[in-house]
Amino acid sequence: MKRRVIVALSLLLAAQSLVSDAKMSDDAYKLFQNANALEKQNKYLEAVDQLKSALELSPDEAILYIKLGGMYSEIGDWNNALIAYKKAIKLKPNDAVVYISIGNILQQQNDYDNAFMAYNQALTIFPEYKYNYLNLANVKALQGDNVEAVQYFKTFLGYYPDNTEARENLASIYMRLDKYQDAADEYAELYTKNPATFKEFSNYGLAMLKSGDYPNAAEMLKNAIREDANDYTAHGNLAIAYVKLQKEELALIEFRKAFEIKPDLHYLKFDYANLLADMGKTQDAIEKYNEYLTYYPKDEMGYFNLGIVYQKTEQYNKAIVAYNKALTLTPDNDEIKRELARCYHLNKNYSDAIKVYDELLVKNKDDYNLLFNKAIALHATGSYEPAIAIYKNLYSKKPEEKVKEYLSKAYIAQGNAYADEKNQRKAISSYEEAVALDSNDVNARRLIAKSYDELGIKTKAIEQYERAMEIDPNNKRVIVDYANTLSKYDRLEEAQAAFNKVIAMDETVFDAHVGLADTYAKEKKADDAIAEYSRAVALNPNDTATLIKLGNIYKEKQCTDIALQYYEKALDINYKNTDALYNAGLCYAELKNLSKAKELLEKAITIDPNYSYAYYALALAYEKEKNIDAAIENYQKFLDLSNDNALKSEIKAKINYLKSK
Repeated sequence: MKRRVIVALSLLLAAQSLVSDAKMSDDAYKLFQNANALEKQNKYLEAVDQLKSALELSPDEAILYIKLGGMYSEIGDWNNALIAYKKAIKLKPNDAVVYISIGNILQQQNDYDNAFMAYNQALTIFPEYKYNYLNLANVKALQGDNVEAVQYFKTFLGYYPDNTEARENLASIYMRLDKYQDAADEYAELYTKNPATFKEFSNYGLAMLKSGDYPNAAEMLKNAIREDANDYTAHGNLAIAYVKLQKEELALIEFRKAFEIKPDLHYLKFDYANLLADMGKTQDAIEKYNEYLTYYPKDEMGYFNLGIVYQKTEQYNKAIVAYNKALTLTPDNDEIKRELARCYHLNKNYSDAIKVYDELLVKNKDDYNLLFNKAIALHATGSYEPAIAIYKNLYSKKPEEKVKEYLSKAYIAQGNAYADEKNQRKAISSYEEAVALDSNDVNARRLIAKSYDELGIKTKAIEQYERAMEIDPNNKRVIVDYANTLSKYDRLEEAQAAFNKVIAMDETVFDAHVGLADTYAKEKKADDAIAEYSRAVALNPNDTATLIKLGNIYKEKQCTDIALQYYEKALDINYKNTDALYNAGLCYAELKNLSKAKELLEKAITIDPNYSYAYYALALAYEKEKNIDAAIENYQKFLDLSNDNALKSEIKAKINYLKSK
């Protein structure tokens, strides 16, 4: 965009130069007139002296400062010009011309923010002066605010549609914004009105090239070359236009001309390499791609096209490196993934190929291996329904054991996803599909049992566990889950027998010790529970749930100090564990350290504002401190959040009692 400041104020300034305020003394006025005469003779320094003398006589005359600012501007003394104009503004704060002059100077000094403010102030004062929109447009363009600049240019051109420079600048900004059709439209307007004086052939041709009008782009770029045979940009763009028009030999000639004029046109080497590759000049193409990537190492398409050439010449490892570099720059580019997948196939690297198969079946929808690998990729990314559909389709056509195995895994993974979403019915349906494929699938039966357990359907859960154990009597995972279900339904002796069976097989099974301890806790066998929980903690010292369970047992035994130690160990591992905070708070309250108890309980509430029992415990602490209002407030929060109806009745009575005191 042209940077020249366009301020058409000649008439306004001329009128201003002939008018002085009535307050100016006669001698000052004579000096002012002398300055005007000297200005016409281009004797600006002498005019400055006359104006300074006039200001000594009439220091409050804004017109003198305005004229002085103009003279300083003529000799390029921007700082003194700005000082003069600012003094004028103090005397004539509503003078739009002065604000425009200030904006002019600030723009010359690259102070675009303040220049814009000055021009905008002028517009506020004198909105009838529409030429000021051009000043605003130019400043916004210089600031890089192209969107705003476009609006100001369009407003200006609405009043002055024949202004060539403004339209050229607007077209230039459209190019910056990648709005090539808009740019082409503006250049077309200029060319249509003044074809004899039009000089923007190169830019007009580029705009048409970018907007897809290749035939006209080529014609306009040829005009640019007629104007300037050394316009390497026009040669390069004409070469690209010829490529688009499938005129490869002409394109090759224009590329060579562009590089002959300017050998370091590195950005153009990408398109040149593409042409060489299309023409079968593979080694030359590889050379040009690598030269291009030396200067543009973050252009994913450079690596992609280089990979294509390597792949065509059976240099698969180099192609894979190139594709992967491209994907590090644009991970979701499906076109690159398609070629990478094909190259992995050709290089027999199927494990990596599965990551990029999603879009390949559009062209190869009956390819058995492609379908299978796509299904594996979908499976791995959790897209179970389409993966299962592909596996089933493949298995119906060709019942390979490997496909059956993956189909079973997909059903189980889908079931697990439903189970995570608490949709146990759908989970069971998926697991049963796996069992239908293989009735001896112990893991699928175990998962069916777990889902029935989650639904509270005890009989079916136990039935599935027992069927699984018939198939594999020593499956530790199945036995532990079975034992946990028995424990859940208070079949504690059977559960203990099952847990002990697992421990006898492998005493390092953490869940078996925890489950066994849970049964002892239910039976109020505190010492036995402590022994098993302790064994579990020895196996996994960072399991906070087990540490809290140990603390709970010790708290029930009224060993508050020991209980607190376990809660604090849990908090050392996870200081945001609300159960540990709550129970530790209870211990501190029991130990009469109410301030610490409140601190921990409040932390628990901060982390989980819906932790009803924390409010209850906090209320107890406040009640012990005789802080009745705080106690009532927290009891009430407990009532609002809790579903413990028995305790809620007790708390309601307590609140009434406390309020009556």
